[in-house]
Amino acid sequence: MRTEAIIKSFLKGFTSSVTNPKAALFFISFFPQFIHNYSNVLVQSLSLTMLYSIVSLAWYSLLIFFIHRCSKVFKSSRVQRRIKIITGFIFLSLGLN
Repeated sequence: MRTEAIIKSFLKGFTSSVTNPKAALFFISFFPQFIHNYSNVLVQSLSLTMLYSIVSLAWYSLLIFFIHRCSKVFKSSRVQRRIKIITGFIFLSLGLN
């Protein structure tokens, strides 16, 4: 990919995440359980944010790795034919109801 496309995709995802009210409500309701008043609240908040970021990075990296590995299997014509047959039966059964 071109560098501009990568930056544009990153900014689009970042904007979507920052403006997501569900994510803000999650952090507002979840983080206070683990923050104690007896020490620096800012340091604790940043530590939890970094921990969340590291866990998310690890999770999405594993997800990308396995999807990439599985994409090779799903691109074969044999698997594509089976997927089409299965989805065809699903659509037919939904159409009968």
